[in-house]
Amino acid sequence: MPRKRRPLHTDRVYHVFNRGNYRQPIFRDPGAIHAFLESLNETLELFNWEVYAYAIMPNHFHLCLLAPEGDLSIGMQRFLTAFCTRFNRYREESGHVFQGRFKCTVAPKGMSVRRIIDYIHLNPIRAKKKTLRALESASVTSLSAYMNPLLRGRLAVAKAFEKYVGYSDTPAGRKAYLAALSVTAGEDPDGKSFEDDWRGLQQVERLELRRAPAAIAPGHTLSRETVLAKRLEHWEAETLRCANILELDLTEMAILPKRDVRKLNLARQLYREVGAPASWICKRLSMGSSSNIHTLLAKS
Repeated sequence: MPRKRRPLHTDRVYHVFNRGNYRQPIFRDPGAIHAFLESLNETLELFNWEVYAYAIMPNHFHLCLLAPEGDLSIGMQRFLTAFCTRFNRYREESGHVFQGRFKCTVAPKGMSVRRIIDYIHLNPIRAKKKTLRALESASVTSLSAYMNPLLRGRLAVAKAFEKYVGYSDTPAGRKAYLAALSVTAGEDPDGKSFEDDWRGLQQVERLELRRAPAAIAPGHTLSRETVLAKRLEHWEAETLRCANILELDLTEMAILPKRDVRKLNLARQLYREVGAPASWICKRLSMGSSSNIHTLLAKS
């Protein structure tokens, strides 16, 4: 049976998460955390996402994000593939890192994005892994980026302050947010209140949708086919552009060996700078199985 397709929203915030394979602790050392953040930053360079918060736990992660172009699935595939490649290279291992398809839920109508951001930031505290004071400077959550603008990189922290947090993005505003987060941690120590409210609002939204589907149907959703068609058009246009820069004739790709330096240079640009998936590159450039491309690029 084909798996259920997710709605591709362009104006709804997602809570995205995934666990390590067999619930194994994959983020048990700084190298794995660095690989995660490096892969996330790389993904944000390629996709027009707004990531408002993240948390890295020993065996899973959380993200709060908006995907304005409806490309959540394509982007997450790229992000997880990049992380798994780095992780396996770093650990000198192979195989699956996460337990299947990533999980995501759309924030129900009526749920404040600020509450989702707070919930994610408080995960290590509720799990008794970190104190709030330690999180101010720890890279395991985006709270350190909230407190220190120099650590933000491509995270949409400034926009989160502007639209959702309720405090100004100033030293005084950041201090006030930290104090409010401490109050939330005390009022909802295990996150159960947040989770109950989330489920309740989801139920309300489902009931309203059944009663009056036309009245509350989301107006900014895209089909998977529409999103993919747009991406395919982009990848093809970038292939032509990169080939022109490298002075390559694309009609020759089928006859060139897959380890040809010119073909590898083009593949590297398409994968690292354009964000085209390995499977599409292999097919477009006649490079054989997609399982080979990471090895070929790593050795080139």
